[in-house]
Amino acid sequence: MDAFSDEHRRSQLLAAQEIRQLEAAARIARAAEPVDGAEAIKRIFNTLQRRRRVIVYTVAAGGILALLASIIFGPSYLATAQLIIDLQRPDISNQGMTGAPIAVSQVAEDSAIDTHITTLTSDANLRQALQALGSLDEKDVGRADKPAILKENAALTRLRRGLKVGQERRSRIISVGYNDRDPNQAAQIANAVARVYVNSLRREKRDTAALAVSRFSQRLGDVRDEVARAETEMHTFRQVHVANEAAGPDQTEQQITQTARQLALLRSDTDAGQKRLDEFRNLRRGGGSILDLAKVLDSPRLTELANIAARKLRGRSDAADPPLPDLLRAIDNEIVASTSRLELEQRTYQSQIQSIESRLELLRHAAAEATDDTIGLRALERKASALGQLYESLLRERQDLIERGKLAEPDIRILALAEPPIHPTSFNRLFLIPPALVAFILFGCMISLTLDRLDHTLRGERETAEALHIPCAGLVPRLMPREAHSIPHLLREHPGAPYSKAVRSIFTGSVPIFRNGPEHKIFVITSSIPGEGKTTLAWSLALLAAQLQWKVLVLEAGGQASPLRTQAMSLLEFRSPVATLTDVMAKRSPIASAAGSIGRSCISFLPFGSENKLLPVLANPGFASLIEQVRDTYDLVIVDAPSIFDSSEVRLLVSKADKILFAVRWGTTPRETAVSAIQLIQSADQYDPNDPNKIVSVLTDVDLRQHARYRFADHGDFLSKPKS
Repeated sequence: MDAFSDEHRRSQLLAAQEIRQLEAAARIARAAEPVDGAEAIKRIFNTLQRRRRVIVYTVAAGGILALLASIIFGPSYLATAQLIIDLQRPDISNQGMTGAPIAVSQVAEDSAIDTHITTLTSDANLRQALQALGSLDEKDVGRADKPAILKENAALTRLRRGLKVGQERRSRIISVGYNDRDPNQAAQIANAVARVYVNSLRREKRDTAALAVSRFSQRLGDVRDEVARAETEMHTFRQVHVANEAAGPDQTEQQITQTARQLALLRSDTDAGQKRLDEFRNLRRGGGSILDLAKVLDSPRLTELANIAARKLRGRSDAADPPLPDLLRAIDNEIVASTSRLELEQRTYQSQIQSIESRLELLRHAAAEATDDTIGLRALERKASALGQLYESLLRERQDLIERGKLAEPDIRILALAEPPIHPTSFNRLFLIPPALVAFILFGCMISLTLDRLDHTLRGERETAEALHIPCAGLVPRLMPREAHSIPHLLREHPGAPYSKAVRSIFTGSVPIFRNGPEHKIFVITSSIPGEGKTTLAWSLALLAAQLQWKVLVLEAGGQASPLRTQAMSLLEFRSPVATLTDVMAKRSPIASAAGSIGRSCISFLPFGSENKLLPVLANPGFASLIEQVRDTYDLVIVDAPSIFDSSEVRLLVSKADKILFAVRWGTTPRETAVSAIQLIQSADQYDPNDPNKIVSVLTDVDLRQHARYRFADHGDFLSKPKS
């Protein structure tokens, strides 16, 4: 019966060896195949299913956070004030404007609306609104110390966070809204922002009108002198040159006349403005008084502030006068504003002059057929006429500006003030939970995929073969504590157990069943770091070979520790050897006399050297004769070698080994560590790179349940399935 069972086991091993060789060839071929899109999607779904607990915990935490957020953040109210833009209202601050409405294009209207919206949300307007609300003291504005800056920035941030300014549909109405938990405060802040903006524009318009009146008054004298010089030049030119004065100007000359009139007007404005700027700068450098500066800038507001300052300096200030620091700040702000407006006007005039000069040059080129004398005379006539008309126009406009300056209004006004809202504008806080759950589901999926991406350990046979670039002989399942103490019994009495199947698969795929020669007998089992399960694997293969009535020798290089090793030497009646390893290497004793016999299992055991004394043994010239003796004496020699990074002397066994089994612990060994260990083995002097199957990897301590969740479709998936 025992002979029949041994024969039956041998036939099973022979068939399994052929299948295993086909599987190894197919595995190497699959490793070279690229992963298509469907396979990548399948891996993603497998990862999500495998880490579903992470997703569930993330969603639960997100749901709790969303519920807490909905409870903490109460309802908010939005109060809205409305401003309307009237672009057809004439601007009295510009020259030549009349009281008639002005047609404005849609592009200009859209541009004006965008400008108002941008200015409404500017820091300058918001600071003025904060001052009006009392949230920001005037003494804190403009201070350079850090507390004042932080206080101002915090107030601006709070105001800007709740402020909403925008155009209502395609109308000319701008809504100024503020969102706050207090409806009364929301209405108060929205009205303050709107009022401050409209009032600031009104003050600016009236100051600009007053400046225009002063500018016209100063320019009248200069234009009058230019008219006199132009008439004198015209009379002199007429007396010297002969011109046909009866001939009337054609259409081109009329255009030249009109263009020259405009150019003269702009140059007059530019000269007058530049003169005022130069006079202002000279007074500033010369230390002129504020009254002189106000007279040059033609600023009634600056004049008023200068008078107040003079009264304060004389000690005759009124109770309604502002404090001196605020007064000086207001004077500086008025000077900066006046000079900025004057410089802006100068740049505008320069741009207009360049444009008109270009157009005038074209018109003059068109009239090149006229004689020089006629052109010169007519030019002088046009100049004199233009200057005369300019002078009369300035007189009329000055009087008109004086009459309309007090009625200057901006092109925007308040249509409706904000009222405290009754109903909150925020959505129901319970509506926050569903989108939060969806977001946290996606977040949990991202965490799961990230964790899987950061996992650099090895788990699947195909994955191991691709990472290490060597074939994977199979995997060894993880045993329960009660099974780990009875591995010999498990291999012998339960051949259908997953562990027995896995060890038998590795055995048939690595160990040649037909032992016709001594060249496939020595197997070195090692790993990258300790604790990889290599000793358990070595003794399991030895026990399986002993069941086939093979003579097996277990060479232990360095002190190894394993429960199975302890069982093999304690439960199976280990007998001490009668000779030493030195005697065998010196050829004084045969190998069988140095190896200890383990009961009736056909297994011999021979330790040679500890980890620290392994190099002298391997470097001994008699070690080669030891290898030859074990080849001739035993059917299978399993070398339980130390890990690569604990004992680099293992590389000296590469040339002596027929096969190297590299143990990789499932889900524990980093692939970088395993790759480095494989490279150290392959860097040995006598390693043959033409034999790719000399080194094979074995996954140890595999959790079959977890392994099945990865769906690698390898041997582990079938081992985890229960028997049908």
